[in-house]
Amino acid sequence: MNSFGFPLFVYSYSSLGFSDLPERYIATRDLVPIQLVSLYDIHYYLGHLDMSNSQQFKSGILFFDSGQYETEGLRDTWKNGQARQQLWSEELYVENAKKVVHEGDILVSYDNRALSLIDQIKESQALFAEIGVLDIKRDLLLHPNGVSPDALAEAIANVAPDIDIIGLTEKDIGFPWFIAASYIHQLRIKLDTILDRYVPIHIFGCFDPQTIPYLFFSGADIFDGLA
Repeated sequence: MNSFGFPLFVYSYSSLGFSDLPERYIATRDLVPIQLVSLYDIHYYLGHLDMSNSQQFKSGILFFDSGQYETEGLRDTWKNGQARQQLWSEELYVENAKKVVHEGDILVSYDNRALSLIDQIKESQALFAEIGVLDIKRDLLLHPNGVSPDALAEAIANVAPDIDIIGLTEKDIGFPWFIAASYIHQLRIKLDTILDRYVPIHIFGCFDPQTIPYLFFSGADIFDGLA
């Protein structure tokens, strides 16, 4: 990851809203050096592919998302009577991570916005440990649920001081852009104050060229999205 520098722009894949995911992935995976694929989609749609043969693995960066985005979206669709939700769980997350995540990859935590912030961090740390793949980067995706930037930074420093990346969704840090930028600015200052190293901040779901500069200069480093 260090060889690319920041800001880092991550091309994302998802089955949610894209019924042609396998075809899209095969056609483009060797064209984008930094990409995000969910473990849910690997389990249900991309498992038949030998992903290790991709040129991307030789020179790029691969983020493995938890699959929660796809299942939350499917849950909303299912409520409207349009689709059936497919099974996904912590056990399947761990099982698939053990199969496909390798040294040098970035693994996103199994996020659960229903938990308190501290419990989100503790559960993510426990699942990272259970997966046990060495020499990967751990991307701790958190949902503040109203917690201030200072309190968020303190929770991370107290419970997961060695985490590699901190993830937040764009919709969780506020709207419009100046509210989000203010949140990230405060978080960056607090993190830099209480940690003895630089921890990158990953904004999930933000690929808007008008918003990215504001968040980058406020302290965020990694951006991904389906746009």
